[in-house]
Amino acid sequence: MSGAADGLQEGMARTLRTIAFAMGNGVAMLGAIAVFYYYRSSAAAAPAPQTLRFVNLMTILSMAASVGTTFVSEVVWRRMLAGITAADVNARTQTAFIARAALREGAALAGTVTLFLAAQDGVLRAYPAYWVDLAPSILFWSFLYVHWPSFENLKIELSEIAP
Repeated sequence: MSGAADGLQEGMARTLRTIAFAMGNGVAMLGAIAVFYYYRSSAAAAPAPQTLRFVNLMTILSMAASVGTTFVSEVVWRRMLAGITAADVNARTQTAFIARAALREGAALAGTVTLFLAAQDGVLRAYPAYWVDLAPSILFWSFLYVHWPSFENLKIELSEIAP
């Protein structure tokens, strides 16, 4: 494996691991708050129709954002790293990884906020199908698992883009 990936430094990978860990835990903490509200709420009357419509709309938007940002984040990752050289590999890789992860995190947060609103307003208790709003978070955590920014993983990903 030679090329731009040879200039990669372990310190940059360590920084990215800290950032990825914080991003993943931020989404997890918001999800935990939503679950707390779900168990805290009582089995009250059916939610108001306008509340249900709002949660429906937010669910659709967060799912669309999740699908869209998955594709857009990969395009951004590749474009930001196009033409990378050994001299600028660390700065550009760090910026590209953060941009790619932040796009996906945004969709995960949108889904988790929707879950929180559904739990808070009684929609989730009345219609358990809205647990699907955790799907963007699960996709984000899966992304972090598969693309964990270890030194070796980053070198492999860089060699695929800039051999």
